[in-house]
Amino acid sequence: VYAVDYRLAPENPYPAGLDDALAAWAWLCEERPNDRIAIAGDSAGGNLCFALMTKLAAAGRPQPVACAALAPWLLLCPRLVEERRQRKLRTDQLLEGQPVGEPVRILNRESSRGEPRRRERKGIFVRTVQGVQDSILWRKGAELLAAQYVGDADATDPLLSPLLASDDLLRRLPPVHLQADKDEPLMADSEEMFHRCQRVGVPAELKVYENTHHIFQVNPILFREKARDSMESINKFFQEYWQLNAPDPTAATAASPMQES
Repeated sequence: VYAVDYRLAPENPYPAGLDDALAAWAWLCEERPNDRIAIAGDSAGGNLCFALMTKLAAAGRPQPVACAALAPWLLLCPRLVEERRQRKLRTDQLLEGQPVGEPVRILNRESSRGEPRRRERKGIFVRTVQGVQDSILWRKGAELLAAQYVGDADATDPLLSPLLASDDLLRRLPPVHLQADKDEPLMADSEEMFHRCQRVGVPAELKVYENTHHIFQVNPILFREKARDSMESINKFFQEYWQLNAPDPTAATAASPMQES
């Protein structure tokens, strides 16, 4: 397993991190020419994985054999993120039977897909974290971090917001495995990428969890069973697409986040 120590924002905004990922990819391909190489990342590291694959697709270069991404951050344009959020809230509003003209509010009984929400007891930690994720504090924080990474570039560039990549580029991607919590802010990124990959013929999996939080896998003590299930799902995916007939596999992992805490 290779972990890429790429440069971080705000000291090193785009394209520094992507340049480092591309250099690491070129080095791995040169050092391990006979190996099947898969990549993985979480949150902002997931963004870097998809940006790397988009860059390789645009250049017509070979792709990794597979990619696993945990709640990847795939849309960094604040305007488009807010437009999507408002569309979702209005969809929830219609599903609840509220007049569309009323102020939009967050609903809890149904999802935007019309599925009944399971009433599962949550601990105070999960309730607190989910409350932060649903708040303006999270949205403004995400906007700040995105701006520091984007710098003077255009946030709608697919190398910054891979969700905006063209169908022609997406269909060149390898099989992808996505995971996210149903109610976290980045669920929409994973869901949209999953459906876009499916539409262009890229094998794609989306594993959705409930009553956790963004990148809950880093908290295996609190979410023991779900974290184990998450890792088992990734292992199963890699066994199918990466480790098949691979006597000496190599993985490159893009760690999160883009900005140091």
